[in-house]
Amino acid sequence: MTKWFQRLSPRVVRVLALNPGAHTQQGTCTYLVGTGKSRVLIDTGEARPGFTMVLREALNATGGESAGIGRIVLTHYHRDHADGVLDVQHAFNNPPVTKVEGRFLPWLKQSSNIKDREVILVDSETTLQAYHTPGHSSDSACFVLLEEDALFTGDTVHARTAGDLPFVASLEQQLRSLDRLSLLQAASDIYPGHGPTAKEAGVDPKAVLKSTLNRYNERSQLILAALSSSLAPLTAGQLAEHVEQITKQSPLAADEARLPNEKLSVGEEIILTHLLHLETAHKVARSSPSSSSSSSSSSSSQQQHRVAGVDPSTFKGPGGLTMTQIQGLLQKSTALDRQLGQAHIEPPVYYPNMRPHESTSSHSDRASCHSNLDPSLRSIRWSIRA
Repeated sequence: MTKWFQRLSPRVVRVLALNPGAHTQQGTCTYLVGTGKSRVLIDTGEARPGFTMVLREALNATGGESAGIGRIVLTHYHRDHADGVLDVQHAFNNPPVTKVEGRFLPWLKQSSNIKDREVILVDSETTLQAYHTPGHSSDSACFVLLEEDALFTGDTVHARTAGDLPFVASLEQQLRSLDRLSLLQAASDIYPGHGPTAKEAGVDPKAVLKSTLNRYNERSQLILAALSSSLAPLTAGQLAEHVEQITKQSPLAADEARLPNEKLSVGEEIILTHLLHLETAHKVARSSPSSSSSSSSSSSSQQQHRVAGVDPSTFKGPGGLTMTQIQGLLQKSTALDRQLGQAHIEPPVYYPNMRPHESTSSHSDRASCHSNLDPSLRSIRWSIRA
């Protein structure tokens, strides 16, 4: 690692966005793509001071002083990927910005939409192809580097997924997008928006895609099992606590602190995306507030004991799987995650007089950026659909 940037392949240079933190790991990964004097920049970080200076240094080191940025391509609109656009445009002669349609950003200058499967000719030796992959956000996109069969995934897929499944606005769309990506022939590497590449982690990119898809499905199965074992309907918050207890590794606790009262906690957000997906699939249903509030305190106490103390060797949930079998499946699927979790990217060297930020954003910033869920959903109780 040379300070904040590193060459990953003959056509790809990773430039960290100077925003290390709990959510962004070592910082948002932006990428300079190409071999000529005019490069494509994938994502722009979040307008941290000094980032354009790092970009210039990376260009000088890998393409010479005449190298520049001819085009900016965004994987999605979230602030840690798109807020740096104006700074980059100002520093590099206003390169045009393109992104998949789905979220209008009025402050983007010279912006245009990328169509699904559109080919972007970077230079005579470098070609990108866009794939619309909604789920994490409505405008999420991935890009295949055709000459290297590599995949830029933004926040749709992280190569290191231990305890860190990407947050999704729509689980139904995310699962479809993962299915679609698994059919691509891009198998040489995954370049994610945060964390190490698949090659750095020493794993097969297709195994990363499969593991991510499996873990979303397994979390849904745990939710269904919890609802099946409960004597009364449960809220998203209660389900989040139960899933964390079953997995014994707090997969929902990337943000342990709860949000302000008007916001959903991160655990509730994640569980609600699954519940809304399961509701669409006619597997769960909402219980009316009157019916849930009429439960006696003794029944509520019994319900809490039943959920927390269910015998994992005898209870059978959807599909006839016992809790023990579900835990066994989780252990197998997370074996890859443990391997990925050992991957390490050397911390960058800070420039003089540059103070690293302790976190990328407040919890309220994250909620307003990532979630459109109605906080009133917190009070809804859910049960298995009859």
